[in-house]
Amino acid sequence: MRKLRAIWRLRLIKADAQRYYEATAYHLAKASRINHDLSYVVHKVGIFGGPRIEPIQRPEDVRLYEKGDYVVIKDGCIYRLTKEAV
Repeated sequence: MRKLRAIWRLRLIKADAQRYYEATAYHLAKASRINHDLSYVVHKVGIFGGPRIEPIQRPEDVRLYEKGDYVVIKDGCIYRLTKEAV
């Protein structure tokens, strides 16, 4: 019973961290849509994948790399690399 409860808590914490990460990216995108000088990189850090915000200078081109677990926010848009099996 204790093991199941611990697993359940870990899943809830991971889901909360994911929602927090997505909400952070969304709100930063809203801020950069209003002020085009603001650009950010939001990294996933820690065991559960919480956000770490890094303000950057506005890039002309957005480049994403497969090894990084991050999103780039520029001009109100969130750029993310997705991988899907076909």
